Amino acid sequence: MVGFLNSYAGVDPMYRLFSSKQILNNVLTLASPYLKQKTALHFSTLKDAYITYLEKLQPYCPFMRNQYMFYANQETEKAFENYFAPEYRVPEAGLSYEPEIILYADPGQRREALEVTLNDLKQRDTIFSELFSLIMNTVFCTTSHRLGGTSVNPRYVGVMCAYYDMMAEKDALPELLIHEFTHNALFLDELRHGYYTDYKKLYDPASYVNANYRGMPIKLPFDRCLHSLIVSAEIILARDTYIGHQPRISQHLSSEEIIKRAKEYIAQIKANKAIHELMKERCHEVFETCATFFLCYHL
Repeated sequence: MVGFLNSYAGVDPMYRLFSSKQILNNVLTLASPYLKQKTALHFSTLKDAYITYLEKLQPYCPFMRNQYMFYANQETEKAFENYFAPEYRVPEAGLSYEPEIILYADPGQRREALEVTLNDLKQRDTIFSELFSLIMNTVFCTTSHRLGGTSVNPRYVGVMCAYYDMMAEKDALPELLIHEFTHNALFLDELRHGYYTDYKKLYDPASYVNANYRGMPIKLPFDRCLHSLIVSAEIILARDTYIGHQPRISQHLSSEEIIKRAKEYIAQIKANKAIHELMKERCHEVFETCATFFLCYHL
């Protein structure tokens, strides 16, 4: 590793299930065919190659080479209209809820809150902020009253959306960036390694997990459940490190509830033969790492 990559040599933060080296190596592997030079590698050259990779992967995604990361205007939301197209077998589809409170009704305020949070993380968690800036290309805030908290979309790697009902007080805002970044880190890990023996069988209800969405029971496909587990672990680890476990206004459950839910998911997965037949080696490794973390974790 050369150039800016030297700063990651020997760095393997224990508060992440995906180490910084693993995440960086995934980007480097996927982007390698598009690197203009492979010596004296710097952030800008790797970012350029990574964007070229994403352009090949998702040519329909706008703003791939945008000047800024954070947006809050009607033009951007319109450009990403297809981002909101319903995903096949999304279990939340059709479920409705009314938010009790709106903290960031103004999209400009929402954008500023997220941008300031990322800038603050440059001091509190430098490696995370650098990796976020590498992997994420666009964070856009809806100007409409669409509901959804914050989200990502596997068809739009590197993109995060913050909706009208984005919910997190100031001290909990890092959790939103960590949450959506972790989804994207998993997307890239899966693109590199392949996670499933038969992707069509992810649609088989036999491999679904009993879950809960905003207080409503649902059946969650295993791939979405795996993402939920990994993201939950990262939230707990960030709370351990610098956010804290005290109750806050947040899109996320309390730490006690997160741990309880994770252990319930893990027990179902371990007992489900159909899920085990779906998992390739890397997927199994990721799941077991997460399961070990939660089963051994105590507040």
